[in-house]
Amino acid sequence: MSKEMDIIIAPAEKEETVPAPAAEVVEAAAETVEAPVEAPVEAAPAAPVEEPVRKKRPGRKPMTPEEKEASRKRREEEKRLAAALKPEVYVQFQETEADIAVLIERAKEEFHKEKKRTRITGMKLYIKPEERAAYYVINEKASGKVEY
Repeated sequence: MSKEMDIIIAPAEKEETVPAPAAEVVEAAAETVEAPVEAPVEAAPAAPVEEPVRKKRPGRKPMTPEEKEASRKRREEEKRLAAALKPEVYVQFQETEADIAVLIERAKEEFHKEKKRTRITGMKLYIKPEERAAYYVINEKASGKVEY
């Protein structure tokens, strides 16, 4: 047999809240504001921290003024040479070799044979090793062929 229980929950009675007079609310708020303020806790001065001692690594010795001057001059000379760099470019094809600088000079000579007073402001050189020739376009107007 099973026993069943009936549970009846009665509704709770409502409490009514009555507003307090304004003077009591202000006094209660003043009491909470007037609570004592604690002074900030100062940290005790820490013991000085010793930095680890670094061992000197072996390396270059400091340069003398004469060595610095010589080094500066050497760097300036290297910069000047780098700025004036003219690479040597060669084209190799089927056991033949062509120096690009020579082809450029030949193209300039050919151009100046036709137009002696015209300055060269731009030049394009097209190399066709299978024809053993270089084609040039100077100042985007004149063109020609140079064999090597």
